[in-house]
Amino acid sequence: MEKKQLQDYMRGEETIFMNRFVEPVVQPPHTHGFLELEYVISGEGIHQVGGAEIPVSSGYAFFTNFGTPHCFLSADENNPITLYNCVFTPESLKGAGLDFREFAAVANDMLYQIIFPQEFKNTPFLSVFDGDLKLKRLFETMYQEYTQAQGGYNSVLLGCLMQLLVYFMRGYERQNVAVNHAKAAQAKYIAGVMKYIENNYAEKISLQELARIALLSPNHLCKVFKEAAGITVSEYIQKLRLDKACRLLSDTDMTLAEIAVEVGYQDVGYLRRMFKKELGQTPSKYRAQKTENQHGTS
Repeated sequence: MEKKQLQDYMRGEETIFMNRFVEPVVQPPHTHGFLELEYVISGEGIHQVGGAEIPVSSGYAFFTNFGTPHCFLSADENNPITLYNCVFTPESLKGAGLDFREFAAVANDMLYQIIFPQEFKNTPFLSVFDGDLKLKRLFETMYQEYTQAQGGYNSVLLGCLMQLLVYFMRGYERQNVAVNHAKAAQAKYIAGVMKYIENNYAEKISLQELARIALLSPNHLCKVFKEAAGITVSEYIQKLRLDKACRLLSDTDMTLAEIAVEVGYQDVGYLRRMFKKELGQTPSKYRAQKTENQHGTS
């Protein structure tokens, strides 16, 4: 895999490189020994980066780390992805007076570790969507300054780069807050779903009813429930039913058929099969072992 180096881009004593580039439909990924800010000006396609495939279109910005394999692939050669690229290193910002520690979300992520040089190998890239176009305007200014190279352009580039990083971090922080709020809201609804299942596990429970409680579509409910609980909705219901069956086997003289109905199984044979599958023994053996333990025998 090709690894691009800083000296391949910089002119003379420059520390910041700017480019505007049209991405082909097919190209191999590459890595680089520098940091790169990328801004999608137009077109649509995919950014293959750090093992992920991110759909992109106008307004998406990326901060790609050292050594991260990546490439942009245009979806349509007649409307290719066009990018601004800004290449720099942490050394480019020495003496710039930046203080990123006020950005809590980013301080624990890649950018903090860039400015206060540490290892940050576990963060291959960050991305934001430039809804207010502040990033786009800065990229445009930087590209114009770089191509015209008038007196003092390096200072202008550095000033714009500082603004880019701050605006990028603000956008990244806003996204984190939005994602966390969404997750908190989903957690609240999922807790309601779990409570409903706990109170009604002996009844027939439909996914549609649970989705209504969660204010989600059935498919989305299944996804977020698995993320929150670590098991599927069906597995959670089965777990509650089997837990209740175990308690009834231990604490009552109810027959297995009665227990099956009590916990929501109309078919006692199905309860036996689930018991064997999940607990590795028959209900009768489970009850016998519990009875022996309660009487203090082995």
